[in-house]
Amino acid sequence: MDQVLIRAYYHLHMTDDPVVWTSIFLEQMKVVEDSGLLNQLGLLDIVAITQDDDRNNMLVNLCQTYPIKINVTLVKNKFANDTEMMYNRETSNSHTEDLTLKRIYDDSFKHDDKILYFHTKGTTSYASNLTPHNIHKHKQYHYWRDFMNWAVIENWQLCENAL
Repeated sequence: MDQVLIRAYYHLHMTDDPVVWTSIFLEQMKVVEDSGLLNQLGLLDIVAITQDDDRNNMLVNLCQTYPIKINVTLVKNKFANDTEMMYNRETSNSHTEDLTLKRIYDDSFKHDDKILYFHTKGTTSYASNLTPHNIHKHKQYHYWRDFMNWAVIENWQLCENAL
């Protein structure tokens, strides 16, 4: 019997400030490496919300530093910048995690792989909450992502065994 591979789906919002999204990307990929998950992945499928600019090359170059198959789908953000997106949240116009979740749903009919999902929780909190008045909210988003990293990525074997 063939070993069922793990397919990881990663929703990545590439913010206007590359320091934000690259830092979170590297943080989460370090957890993937340290947990041993990197060696168990058959594919890392990234859906990245972005603009048509240097961010795209940055992501591709970062992905090439990992010794696994990575599929990157770039989706152009319909908003001109992060601020416009944050203050014009219309379901028909925003690109949220629903794009990646739809990909998972569609792929689940094509493959018999185990699926792991994570995302860059808190990328937009930098633009909206990194102020003295909202710093506590920014902290909550950071801790939420850290908990997700622990529960889904660090403990991937426990999740896999539960399946």
